Amino acid sequence: MAKLVKRLRPSPVAEPVICFDGLPGEYAQFDFGEVLVTYEDGTADRIVFFAGRLKYSRFMHVRVTKDQRAESVVRGLLDCLHAFGGCPKGGCSTTHGRFASRLSV
Repeated sequence: MAKLVKRLRPSPVAEPVICFDGLPGEYAQFDFGEVLVTYEDGTADRIVFFAGRLKYSRFMHVRVTKDQRAESVVRGLLDCLHAFGGCPKGGCSTTHGRFASRLSV
């Protein structure tokens, strides 16, 4: 009986995962990050970077910075916008809260 039920029961259909809401160029996310790099000789360096990612296409641009100060934010944003080829409609940062509802350069 179990074999008959298994054969007659429809196979479950996996629902597609939709990760990208919105339209191309509508939204971007910007943030700082850091990584500890350990070299073969045992020494280590902390590398700080500023990253920007377009939400729809997931295109990402990363810039190594010396710190997380205001000048690094501005230079990182301009560098990302240049790499994106324009300015998205909105953007946010996960660590510093929403910093712009509309970007304009």
